[in-house]
Amino acid sequence: MEYKYKLNIYPMALLDMEQIYRYIAVELCNPTAATKQMQDIKKAFENICTFPESCPLTNNEQLKDLTFKMQDIACVCHTAVI
Repeated sequence: MEYKYKLNIYPMALLDMEQIYRYIAVELCNPTAATKQMQDIKKAFENICTFPESCPLTNNEQLKDLTFKMQDIACVCHTAVI
């Protein structure tokens, strides 16, 4: 499927995803769940690129102090390939 936008995933995020996979697959001894988790993450990325305006600005007071907003995730969809 071709998307209107392309997602740029930062190297640190890829490392986090690898660590998540490894933890679930190895530490929790559940490679099936680890694979499903990665598929779910990929589907979320695809949804962001298909519907980039669907990510609202956060109204969570704890998250407002962070340097990102949910919509920022959609903004990176302009740059690279999933």
